[in-house]
Amino acid sequence: MIGLFLGPGFAFGQTLRFEYAPMFYHSRPVTNGITRLSPNHLTYEPEQGYLRSVLEALDISADSQVLVFSSTSFQKNLINPENPRAIYFNDSNYVGWIPGADLLEIISIDPYLGPIFYDIKQNPAELDLHRNNDDCLDCHSSAKTQSVPGLFIRSSYPKGGGRVAGRTTSHRTELAERWGGWYVTGQTCDARHRGNQPLAPEEPIVPHLNISDLSPFFDTNQFLTPASDVLALMVLEHQCAVFNLINRANYRVRLVMNDHQVDPNDPEAELPERVTAEFKRHAPALVYNLLFTGEAELNGTVSGDTGYAEYFSALGPRDEQGRSLRDFDGERRLFKYPCSYMIYSDSFKTLPPAFENEVFRMLQEVLGNPAPNEDFPHLSAEDKKAVYEILKSTVPELSRVWK
Repeated sequence: MIGLFLGPGFAFGQTLRFEYAPMFYHSRPVTNGITRLSPNHLTYEPEQGYLRSVLEALDISADSQVLVFSSTSFQKNLINPENPRAIYFNDSNYVGWIPGADLLEIISIDPYLGPIFYDIKQNPAELDLHRNNDDCLDCHSSAKTQSVPGLFIRSSYPKGGGRVAGRTTSHRTELAERWGGWYVTGQTCDARHRGNQPLAPEEPIVPHLNISDLSPFFDTNQFLTPASDVLALMVLEHQCAVFNLINRANYRVRLVMNDHQVDPNDPEAELPERVTAEFKRHAPALVYNLLFTGEAELNGTVSGDTGYAEYFSALGPRDEQGRSLRDFDGERRLFKYPCSYMIYSDSFKTLPPAFENEVFRMLQEVLGNPAPNEDFPHLSAEDKKAVYEILKSTVPELSRVWK
């Protein structure tokens, strides 16, 4: 295995530096869903091992299940179209389960450090949960995640055995390029996608679209639900992409602040030019993605086939008019109000306040002006007004900047 030990004199953009000040990824105490759960509450079941009790402890709905059959994860030899890997998730925890695997894989987000990787041995005699850095960071701190610990969703180009190459996807990726190597249930209307195709077809085929029954591909009775809900998959793509931007900004802004001896917790600190330059480098990309700039148009109704939509929308928060950033649209775009719910995440709230204020200022500049903006052509005056009002009602930290 290739180690990640690198000299502290290197800068971001050249090599990894999250082992050292100010992040200390491997040695800083962690606070996340795993550190808060009680192992005494985890119980083993013959079919799925510790899966069900881990989901319950981390407050993850089984309806979030999505199924991938491309050979990914360090247990990739067990994954294939007849034995897909299930992923379950909420805003800050991700659980991967493979039928017949010895390990249950977990990613739990620490607001400061980002993703922390764990596995649980599927051993009924003894609960063995431990942190796994090396195997996971080989991929999860690579160019796919901007060289800091991160998350990513890939659309593969299936070949025999599920071992593939592909591309990283997000809400900006056209549906025609998404979900290769994944099973997808629910409706995408006439929109083509790459899901449900264990082998790459010579010509585009239609039967893999708009399906609800995956039993012709594998034994669905092994899983907690028989579905791989398209809405859950789209939320997962968006969430991972925006999280990576938040986490990358957190790492790199803190690094530069540390280099220039600026207190990252002081919103009024005097900022050297190098620090403000780093703000200008990362804030626009984050704002563009928070506001869904460049989102692929759906051009038809997209709907799931489980209770995931109801579960997710109920998480809120909602403003005085009952509106939420988690309300789905599903016809023109994923969400009714084009601003990411990830602005509520603990990771966003842990950004250095001065940088967070810069993001808030940019959001106010865009949303507070009803006139068309060439950088945000998808936002109508009505969109801006609704998002502005929802944010002002549900994000207390905005009061530092929005008057």
